[in-house]
Amino acid sequence: MKTFKYKAIENKLKAELCSGEHRQGDRFYTERHLAARYGVSPVTVRQAMAALVDEGWLERRQGSGTYVCDPYQRRKEDIGVIYIDDFSGNPLLIQTITLIIKAANRRRREVKIFTYRKGMLHLGKDTLNEAIAEKRVSGLLPVSRLNAEELAYLHDSRLPTILLFNESPISGIGSVISDDGTAASMMIEHLSSLGHSRIALVNGLGGNAFQKAFLSCLSERGLDCSPELCSVQPWSESGGRAGFRDILASGIRPTAVIAADEQLALGVMHQAADEGLNIPGELSLIVGSDRLPPQMYPVWPTAMDVDYEAIAEKALDMLLGRKPVVKLTISPRLVVRDTTMGVDRR
Repeated sequence: MKTFKYKAIENKLKAELCSGEHRQGDRFYTERHLAARYGVSPVTVRQAMAALVDEGWLERRQGSGTYVCDPYQRRKEDIGVIYIDDFSGNPLLIQTITLIIKAANRRRREVKIFTYRKGMLHLGKDTLNEAIAEKRVSGLLPVSRLNAEELAYLHDSRLPTILLFNESPISGIGSVISDDGTAASMMIEHLSSLGHSRIALVNGLGGNAFQKAFLSCLSERGLDCSPELCSVQPWSESGGRAGFRDILASGIRPTAVIAADEQLALGVMHQAADEGLNIPGELSLIVGSDRLPPQMYPVWPTAMDVDYEAIAEKALDMLLGRKPVVKLTISPRLVVRDTTMGVDRR
């Protein structure tokens, strides 16, 4: 069986590390040194080094070099995924965790799931806090929105942490998010091109960045920015219902609604049906993400297609030190389907 050059070099370096010749914290060889030693290209050496970093033998420190890890660290290959316990059973959360598990498996990592009570992450005395305190996992991927105290707690824990879907204001905690500004602009541009001038937003709690982008886009196009056209609710179908009811109760009748996610959109759709409003005949609708299959909806909606698999992959790369820890945004694309219609066609 053919052995690739980088694999042979990886195995030789691993044997050297096992021999005890190098101690924890020692600076390891440079790629240039190893390329000269083995008579191969730097690319081949880079592949071997990347595999050793992935397996926890070595650690890359940006701007400093590559260092030898504690042997105990090599056994801590679990990634901790944490979320609010209120979200248990949420199909969108389950889908997200499935993507993270697949990405972790490709990197030979296991995933441990932890829950916490809303607002209590930094105050709890449970399995999650014990795992953080004792460094039982090699890094954390929070998939729920965190408050300032919770972010500070994770930062002080010194565990590598990458946020999914929400941005961190704290240096050292990275994030991978969808580009809210691009999404808001594309949705409003599509609706305004169809003649809509009163566009409402049903948003979820903590979705401040998206709401800010939404209002900015309306203002730029000279469209109605009435605060009554925005409702912020829990991320759930019942939240979508309540949000749309509030908007209708304001007396300002929108011709189109943007729902920040699929659960909110389902609530808007069902509430619209209860109010006797036809979609898209009397109300156009766009959803801010596109994770549910068409059979889940009364009408398959126009939606923003976000590459959630790419979000999971890039978050894992940052968490494991294969990419710099930064704020990274993924650009979505608009998929036009059956829930948007021009005002003049009604």
